[in-house]
Amino acid sequence: MNLKVIAEGVETPEQKEFLQKPDCEEMQGYLYGKPVTADEMTKLLSSNVIKYKHNLILVWFL
Repeated sequence: MNLKVIAEGVETPEQKEFLQKPDCEEMQGYLYGKPVTADEMTKLLSSNVIKYKHNLILVWFL
């Protein structure tokens, strides 16, 4: 089927490692960052912390 899978709810390094073994490359969850308010997202979008790639917003938390 050639589908790309995004794992949601990844909270621990162990979960990340488990998911990477079957080639799951896209993940989201508390391991990467907690939910933010609209105001916080507006600030992030206007900073250099956000990068865009293939219509996705990638956020690096410092």
